[in-house]
Amino acid sequence: MLEEGKCSAEGKELKSHIQEALENNCAKCTNAQKSGTKKVIGHLINNENEYWEKLTAKYDPQHKYSVKYEKDLKTVSA
Repeated sequence: MLEEGKCSAEGKELKSHIQEALENNCAKCTNAQKSGTKKVIGHLINNENEYWEKLTAKYDPQHKYSVKYEKDLKTVSA
């Protein structure tokens, strides 16, 4: 995703569609893809924030789309 190493077949597939999926809220995704995407993005936002920041810097530098995901998927820690 960040050109830092080898990509799996799934990673290559995701990389080829990530921009479009961000822009249209995954409109062409299957329900399974939407569910998986939410889980992965939620995990990145809540547990791997540095990696999430790198991804958003590359694919959404103006934060036009990522703020929605952050708002919807960020968990509050006590």
